Amino acid sequence: MFKNPLGLVWFGTRRPAMAAGCRQIMKPRRAFILALNAACTLARVSTRPAVLSRAGSLIAMTRDPGARERGKFVVLGGGSFGCAMALLLARKGHRVDLLVRKPQVCDQINEQRRNPLHLSEFEFPALVRATTDPAEAFADAQYMCHAVPVQFSRAALTEVKPHIAPDMPILSLSKGIEQGSLSLMCDLLGNIVGDEHPMAFLSGPAFAREIAAELATAVVIASHTPGLAAEFGAILSSDVFRCYYTPDVIGVEVGGAVKNVIAIAAGMCEGLGLGTNAMAALVTRGCSEVRARLLGRRRARSCPPRAARRRSHAPP
Repeated sequence: MFKNPLGLVWFGTRRPAMAAGCRQIMKPRRAFILALNAACTLARVSTRPAVLSRAGSLIAMTRDPGARERGKFVVLGGGSFGCAMALLLARKGHRVDLLVRKPQVCDQINEQRRNPLHLSEFEFPALVRATTDPAEAFADAQYMCHAVPVQFSRAALTEVKPHIAPDMPILSLSKGIEQGSLSLMCDLLGNIVGDEHPMAFLSGPAFAREIAAELATAVVIASHTPGLAAEFGAILSSDVFRCYYTPDVIGVEVGGAVKNVIAIAAGMCEGLGLGTNAMAALVTRGCSEVRARLLGRRRARSCPPRAARRRSHAPP
């Protein structure tokens, strides 16, 4: 076991290269973007061992194979993250119905066990079935994972709403802010599906391809219901996938959206050949700017006030 620069403990793995250090499994740009994502969305999440504190705040969640019988999941959306989540759940022994839009994609997944458009190098287990019929997908399902991009979520949720059971737990995997309404996913789900549904929101430094490849990943599950977050955490957690909990739903959702601006700029730094120093400065100051904007705090000055400078340079 070893720690990355953010203090997150990477758990045991069967891949020897990981034990040698982060630099053997990450390229510099990806390491910076992972650090940025984690700083924005995991800053308030403790990394202590899995406990339920006396105040009822779940800190970290580990797998519990006997906690619940294997259930059926509906994954709404056949993009990269939807496919990665379907792979993760099926490898844990859960049945998954992947609800997709295009009939040709559905046929390819069911016949060739691969999505021709996303993560096509990974083969789906037999527990994964694709369908274009919401009624068929939601039949006897216990859980729903929403993996449709935010800008298309309103239409997708409206279409499947009649098929969602009133008490079905929903895990949102989508990051972003809807254009026009400026709604977060918690707003869209509450307004369209209904606030009576138990909801949780997964975010964090997670690339779909690396989840599918079973590389070490840590995410955060935000929910106003600690028990629901613990349930999803127990279902998803494995030797290479760790879940942490926070009650700060708004913070996780906004952080997951605004960090993309800085992540894109970090890619530009690499493309322009500006060097690691420039990229590190961008990420550091970017995180500070995000905190200042979102929390309403005064931004740190780039240099001391004039009076302080005069005092510091005054002759003895």
